[in-house]
Amino acid sequence: MASAVLLAVLVLCVSFPARAQDVRPHQEYVDKGYCTYTYVVPPGSRTGSFSPPRLEEQLAETKEETGRLKNEVDLLVQTLLGLQSVLTSRLDNLSAELSEEKVRSAQLEQNLTRELQEQETRLQTQVQNLTQELQEQETRLQTQVQNLTQALQEQETRLQTQVQNLAQELQEQETRLQTQVQNLTTTFYEHDVIIKQQLQLVPEDVSTTLPSDAVPTAVTPITRITSPTKLQPTTRNTKSPAAENITTTQPGTPHPATEPTGSVIGMQLQVRLVGGSTLLEGRVEVRNGTGQWGSVCDDNFDLQDAHVVCRQLGFGAALEVKLAGHFGEGSGNVWLDEVSCRGNETDLGDCPADSWGRSDCSHKEDAGVVCAGDAALRLVGGPVPWKGRLQIRPWGALEWGAVCNTSWTEAEAGFVCRQMGYTGGVTSSGQADIGEGSENIWLGDVTCSGDETNILSCGFSWEPSYCDHSQDVQIICTGGVSVRFTGSQSPLQGRVEVRTRHGDWGTVCDDGFDDRDAQVVCRQLGYRGGVATAGGDFGEGTGNIWLRNLNCFGNESSLEGCPIQNSNSRDCVHGQDVGVVCRGDASVRLTGGQDSLEGRVEVQPENGDWGTVCDDGFDDRDAQVVCRQLGYYTGSARVGGVFPEGTGNIWLDNLNCAGNESSVADCEINRWGDHDCTHKEDAGVVCVPEEDCAEYYSSGVRTSGVYRIGLLPADVEAYCDMETVGGGWTVIQRRQDGSVPFNRTWEEYKLGFGNKNGEYWLGNENIHLLTNQKNYRLRIDLLDWQGESRYAEYSTFRVSGESDGYRLHISGYSGTAGDSMTGNHANNGQRFSTVDRDNDDWSRHCSQERGQAGWWFLACSYSFLNGRYLGNCGSSCPYAQGVVWYHWRGFTYSLKSVSMKIRP
Repeated sequence: MASAVLLAVLVLCVSFPARAQDVRPHQEYVDKGYCTYTYVVPPGSRTGSFSPPRLEEQLAETKEETGRLKNEVDLLVQTLLGLQSVLTSRLDNLSAELSEEKVRSAQLEQNLTRELQEQETRLQTQVQNLTQELQEQETRLQTQVQNLTQALQEQETRLQTQVQNLAQELQEQETRLQTQVQNLTTTFYEHDVIIKQQLQLVPEDVSTTLPSDAVPTAVTPITRITSPTKLQPTTRNTKSPAAENITTTQPGTPHPATEPTGSVIGMQLQVRLVGGSTLLEGRVEVRNGTGQWGSVCDDNFDLQDAHVVCRQLGFGAALEVKLAGHFGEGSGNVWLDEVSCRGNETDLGDCPADSWGRSDCSHKEDAGVVCAGDAALRLVGGPVPWKGRLQIRPWGALEWGAVCNTSWTEAEAGFVCRQMGYTGGVTSSGQADIGEGSENIWLGDVTCSGDETNILSCGFSWEPSYCDHSQDVQIICTGGVSVRFTGSQSPLQGRVEVRTRHGDWGTVCDDGFDDRDAQVVCRQLGYRGGVATAGGDFGEGTGNIWLRNLNCFGNESSLEGCPIQNSNSRDCVHGQDVGVVCRGDASVRLTGGQDSLEGRVEVQPENGDWGTVCDDGFDDRDAQVVCRQLGYYTGSARVGGVFPEGTGNIWLDNLNCAGNESSVADCEINRWGDHDCTHKEDAGVVCVPEEDCAEYYSSGVRTSGVYRIGLLPADVEAYCDMETVGGGWTVIQRRQDGSVPFNRTWEEYKLGFGNKNGEYWLGNENIHLLTNQKNYRLRIDLLDWQGESRYAEYSTFRVSGESDGYRLHISGYSGTAGDSMTGNHANNGQRFSTVDRDNDDWSRHCSQERGQAGWWFLACSYSFLNGRYLGNCGSSCPYAQGVVWYHWRGFTYSLKSVSMKIRP
């Protein structure tokens, strides 16, 4: 700074002009000012008393100029000092900025280094993933090649087998054709001989008029044998096959002494079955009159011939034909060959066949049949139609008879009850209320597997001699007693009427009838319990009074299981017909209000019509139950017809809820439809919803279910999970059984779809509205097909609006499933894509590639929980097509269930 001031002074001095010159040369004159000047004395002048001209004036001017210059110097010094301050401040600022720039440069260098390292890591991960995908692809291709090779080998094996089978069939066909040719040749020669023999019996003048192809038939006496009206079956499973025969012999019918010859047409034959294990099957044997029994050849014998045999024996239709001596070889003659029935004949003798006794068969070709048995069953002697002693009438040809309980089990009891039209049954113990029979005992040792169509298809012994009536089978059948209500408009109440499977409707006497009996009646009708009313409360019935002194314990599933102390109802009248009021489900709705939160209360009893509620005694506790049933938090009552009047039934009066019930049906109800009100007294409510499931949980709700969400538009509901990790979760997505397809359009994903009690998507717009009013966390629960569960939680979850493509904002992973939403190929920051709108940051359309699922895709991503529900395909599901969470189960495993839920 000093050097700068000195420089200024020197400049001023140099520029100052000279004032005068002394006459004397080189005479110096020192001014009292700051500067020195020389006065030059002119030559010849005196110097002793000389004084410079105007010296004083010049000195004064000089002083004035010097003062002025001094002021300027001072001003200049001040300016220079200010300039120095500015320059110093600027230098300090530049130094600070330089330091900051050095820090920023270092930080930028660190960031660049870190990004380069992360990029290197990502590239290495991508290389590893690509390598893994290539290995998986190679494995799949190898597997496909192996499968194709195996399939080709199997196809080749099948073709070889088919060729061998065809060759064998051709050989068999050739053999059959050769046999038929031989048979035809033999038959031709036999017929030729017969024709020649018969032509010898015709006079010459007659034979000459016959056509060359006419075959006369010998005249044979015809005797008609009628079928018996009562069959005499014998005990089956005896050692002698003859003991099992069922014949059609009519005593006292005349027969020729010798066997007839010629055609069987028009001949009435006796038929029996021999050698079978039951009465319904065996080798077919026939005879004419009192002649010898003989068999039937299986040539041309089919199911139509068997039908005629079974019908002639009094059984049902034939089930099966048995050929080639299946029931053992007979003895004696083979009476019939080439039988050819149409199937509608009533007697085997009416069917065309070869001549009686003429065949080319051996007993190795004896024909057999299996007939369908038929038997009627009933219960007798019991106090009610579904309980009693079992009786059977076989084939409709015998009298009713008993069944012995030897070898009898509960399996047989259930089987015969089902045959009688019930759903099941049990064996009854004791005979006090049933008694013993006096009829024939037809069956014993009955053993059924349950697959039979009739009791006669079971194993049994016929007419067991070792049984008496103390061993009569007694059973109680279940599931065949129907119950109904009459005399009321509500399906939940009325006069109780019952009937059996084959009976008429009748009433129940109120003697001994109490709430335990009422509970069984309601349970059988599908309701949740009930109470008994006084006899005649629902009017008098007509017809039979079926039951009296019913004594149920209350836990039976139907009236058949209840003990009956006394079923005699002769001292009861229809004025004692019992009634019941059941507790069943009831639906609730609000109508006539400005929105869905308010209105006139209407209820619908289960299976009934809609009706109103009278405001007598209707208060806020009743309103709270109505609102809770509708999915709202609470509500208040409105009485006196605040909302428009309803029409139809007034179902409830003096409703008495405690306030904590989940449904109106759980409240105390006198009787449905019993009131003294008009529709001017229709009750109404105004409901208040909670903001979300967390608010419901905070208010004390602990039951998971569907609730109205107050933060969303009217009528939008969601499933509230009140059990998982503290409860209060609002479920926005759920997959569990594949019942709802998720390959939906943009508009469908926007508004939401599905069933809130099952599979659904809450809707992008609703998720956006929720997550932009509160700070929510997201929890994802996953379950595989082996029953193992995992979860992923994110501390931040938000969805932007539609204008931003419903962009996802998610972070803060924790859990056990692995992070498939914020790592590589992250969903974070991505817009939502659907099959009809591609918003993903990838060259391909990920929604179409990933099973047409709507999701936040980036490079098709590591998670897409809305993919196709593929079921249990293990680890071999189609690649990246199912319900996928890559970091747990990979791309080729589709999960069993998944749910996405949010909570503040």
